[in-house]
Amino acid sequence: HAYKDGVVVEAESIGKSSVVGVLHRDLFRFLILQRMGKLKVAVLVTRLPGGEVSLEKVKKDMEVFGRYYETPLMVLGVS
Repeated sequence: HAYKDGVVVEAESIGKSSVVGVLHRDLFRFLILQRMGKLKVAVLVTRLPGGEVSLEKVKKDMEVFGRYYETPLMVLGVS
């Protein structure tokens, strides 16, 4: 990941990793930075369909976890 001036960018290209081990770790990391007052914007780059970490799975998780985020989170899906 990359972090500078309150902006964190995380790119996930892992195709067969556990969602809990990758996606949830990223979202938790964003939440910690937010609570510390060090996060202005978070960007998560992930795959479109395919693999364990995909845009569709991020969307589903954000329906559950999104209410805990006060910081803007941009999710980009790439193929």
